[in-house]
Amino acid sequence: MSNQKQTTQRLAVGDFSRALRGEIKLAVGPSLQRSWDITLRTLPLMLSALALIIIVNVLLQSLFDQWIPVDLEQPNPRNQVMQAMLGMLIMAPLVAYLSYAGLLNARDQKPTWQHWQLVLSFAPRVLAATAIQAGLMMVIVLLIMVLPTLLGVPLALTMALLLVALLYLQLSLMLAIPLVLDQRLSATRACIGSWLVVTKVMAPLLALYSIMLIIVFISALPMMLGLLLSIPMLFNLTGVVYDQLIGPNLPPDLAKVDS
Repeated sequence: MSNQKQTTQRLAVGDFSRALRGEIKLAVGPSLQRSWDITLRTLPLMLSALALIIIVNVLLQSLFDQWIPVDLEQPNPRNQVMQAMLGMLIMAPLVAYLSYAGLLNARDQKPTWQHWQLVLSFAPRVLAATAIQAGLMMVIVLLIMVLPTLLGVPLALTMALLLVALLYLQLSLMLAIPLVLDQRLSATRACIGSWLVVTKVMAPLLALYSIMLIIVFISALPMMLGLLLSIPMLFNLTGVVYDQLIGPNLPPDLAKVDS
C-alpha cells in the first residue's frame, strides 16, 4: 500500500527563478511514472477532449480539401503551407485545453469542461503563441532548405538538420501555452520564458520525450488502441514537467500580466 501511495505522490513543485538559473533537475523516471499514474485516473475527460479534437480535425480537413486542395501527384506548396498554418491555428485552443488539463492533473486538481471558458478567454494569446511557433518553423524550414543550393549540403544532411532544428524548437516552446493559461503571460513572454527554462534542462527533457515517443509508437502498433492511453499520457507529461520546473510562482520580471 505504501508503494502505491509513493507512485501517485506529486513530485516536488518547481520554482521559475531557480529553473531559469538551471538549479532544478528534471527527474526522467519519476516524471514518466507520475504521468502514467495520473493518466489512469483522469482518462475519461482526456479522451473526451481528444475525441473532440479528432472530430474537428476531420471536419477541418474535409473543408480544406474543398477550399484549398492539395494534389498529391502535383502538390501546391502554397496550399500545403496554408493548410498547415490554418490547421495549426484553428486547433490551437483545443490542444491548449488538453495541455491545461495535463497541468491540472499534475497538480491533483480536477479539470472540468468549465476550464474551456478560461482557455477561450485567453484564445488570442494562445493563437499568438501558436503563430510565433508556426512562424519560427517556417523560417527554419526556409533557411535550412536553401543549404543544398547555396552551400552544396547533401540532401540527407539537410533533412537531418531540419529534423533536429524543428525538434529543438518544439521542445523549447513546449511550455509556452501552459505559461499563457497558468500565469497569464503574453504570447511573447510565454515563448521567451519557455525557451529560457527548457534550454537549461534540454538533455534530460530530450531523453524524457524520446522515451515517450517510443511509448507512443509502440502503443500504435496493436490497431492503434494503445494511443487511447499514450496520447493523454503525453499531455499529462507536459503538465508534470511544467509543474516540476515552474510551479505556481514566476519571477517578478515575468509575473506581470500584460494588458
